[in-house]
Amino acid sequence: MVSPASKKRKHVMRSDIWKKFDKVVEDSIQKGKCKLCGNTICADPKNNGTSAMWKHHASCLKKNEAEKNKTPLSQDELWQDIQERGRYALCRMIVLDEQPFRLVEREGFRLFCRDMLPSFNIPSRYTVRSDCVKMFLEERELLKVVFSRPSMSRVSITTDCWTGVNNTSFICVTSHFIDKEWRLHKKIISFFDITSHKGDDIAKVLIKAHTNWGIQRLFCCTMDNAKNNGVAIKEMKSTFNARGMLVANGQYFHQRCVAHILNLVVEDGMKKIGMAVVRVREAMKWIKGSSTRSKAFKDIAKVRKVDTKKFLCQDVPTRWNSTYLMLEAALPYEPVMKLFSNVTPQFGRDLRNLKHNDLTVGVPGEEDWIEVRKMCSFLHSFYAMTRLVSGTTYATSYSFLMEMCDIFLIIKRLEDDEDAEIRYMAKKMMEKLGKYWLEGHELNPNMNKILYIAAMLDPRQKMKHVQHCLKTLYGDARANELAEELRKSVFDLFELYKREFTPVAAKTQPQTASASQMSNRSTNLRLLGRSSCNILCVASEDDDDDDEDGSSELTRYFAEKQFKANEDDFGILMWWKTYGISYPILSEMAKDILAIPIPSVASESAISMGGMSNSSSADLMEEEGEPIPFLKKQYYETVEALHKDGKVTWPLDGAELGELERTHSSDHDES
Repeated sequence: MVSPASKKRKHVMRSDIWKKFDKVVEDSIQKGKCKLCGNTICADPKNNGTSAMWKHHASCLKKNEAEKNKTPLSQDELWQDIQERGRYALCRMIVLDEQPFRLVEREGFRLFCRDMLPSFNIPSRYTVRSDCVKMFLEERELLKVVFSRPSMSRVSITTDCWTGVNNTSFICVTSHFIDKEWRLHKKIISFFDITSHKGDDIAKVLIKAHTNWGIQRLFCCTMDNAKNNGVAIKEMKSTFNARGMLVANGQYFHQRCVAHILNLVVEDGMKKIGMAVVRVREAMKWIKGSSTRSKAFKDIAKVRKVDTKKFLCQDVPTRWNSTYLMLEAALPYEPVMKLFSNVTPQFGRDLRNLKHNDLTVGVPGEEDWIEVRKMCSFLHSFYAMTRLVSGTTYATSYSFLMEMCDIFLIIKRLEDDEDAEIRYMAKKMMEKLGKYWLEGHELNPNMNKILYIAAMLDPRQKMKHVQHCLKTLYGDARANELAEELRKSVFDLFELYKREFTPVAAKTQPQTASASQMSNRSTNLRLLGRSSCNILCVASEDDDDDDEDGSSELTRYFAEKQFKANEDDFGILMWWKTYGISYPILSEMAKDILAIPIPSVASESAISMGGMSNSSSADLMEEEGEPIPFLKKQYYETVEALHKDGKVTWPLDGAELGELERTHSSDHDES
């Protein structure tokens, strides 16, 4: 029988402050929930006292008393409050919905406002533009404070250039960083016209953007593979190194856009496209060539009860992803096309009159559809991978190595295909893959080692999984050489962070979190090629590292067993937030590396969101009197998450804002 003295005494909350707070548990941490405002304060008896709750209660009482003693607004004050709130809400709506400033002068909007709130004086479009500029200027100063905080992690950037239909060149610069709560942010810091696409001009714009926003610490810049970007990178590295802004003298600064490289790999393989794809393409063109043909085809599809909601679509021959979507949409209509060919003789006659490389095109036959299925299956893998690595709302750098292994294995299988055209395509793709990523004989200057290190910072992979991936790619001998080089690189990088950050005095054991808790806050990053990735994970779980002596956080991290979690139950940022307390320096290093975006999609999509992807939007930009359509919903969401004050902003450059402020009152040109 256990003696009463040996029983663990239950902790009793003696402080009177608990009369004002309710005890709650969030993420396995005890907290106190204020009964007045509902805010939660950490109140773990092992790590926290009650001072924070007392201070919060005092301020909360003052706020409540102030609300009680607040005198009602007079009629004039109430009217003024309505005008201010209304103008702010109007600016926010225009930004979020990307509406032109002239919206306030349109009859429908004025009728709506008159019926909803007759007392609201609708401002002119020039006043709205002035209000938006003022909001931006205020918010920019707040964001400068965020970037200048000592606790601010290193920032990685993406950038992309674009030339409009009016031959005006634009550049967009997007910053990416992880805050102290392990939330990933992306924020456009510059979006304006540029004199040319030359490397020196791009570098000047990027340097200017970082100077204007007060960004002091950089890690990586993701750009596509154009030669002018290489010139820009050299210029930026020289300037930023002189200012002491880069880690490891800019060794990991240049990251080539993974999505762009994937696109180049597939396009190289599809240059010599098979006749099956050509026949399907020409059939799509013929059917969609007139509304009468499309209707006749749809009628037959209804009779055959085709199980799909997609209809046929045409591709852009220079865009492999559009070719994949065309083939995917066409496959369910294989039996319909046979019947359509029988009931519409002109369909077959017209296609048989077409030639491609001296070969007759004709209607797709059974062998063609077999080849299309094979092609579609192969392209689906690359299409899904491209979509995965193009994400901007979740960390992507740590998943690159596993995805590259899958790409390698897919192409390797295609090299042994019985079809000569498929083998040729696989050969061309492997050559392009080797140019940018593979390191079978020597280090590839186009490959950034930080992507290997990012994989090591995935607690499910660590060093052993990375080494196993390398063996899959290059064999044992070369993999062991690369593993040693990468081990030295990651330890050298850790030493740089060790000199920069002061570790906490006491090493705290990690707090545990169940898989279900982690899945609730997971990024749900679904990795492709599960078969190969799962094999790699299993192969790396056999034993522990015997050569690690636990002399540093990094050696302890590698010595511990790999974290086991299903893909759907794992969020890497959540893991580091939960367990990173045991690795105070390594977690700072992980925060910077996991924020690196491997595609430049964030900046490219900003251009599309700006409405510059077609001529009509470009005309609208000029006709509506807008300086540049920079009003971005993603930017508003980022700012709101950072400050939680409901303010809104968008990425205008400082010089343009000054010019806009000086000219907006007199700029009344209308087209």
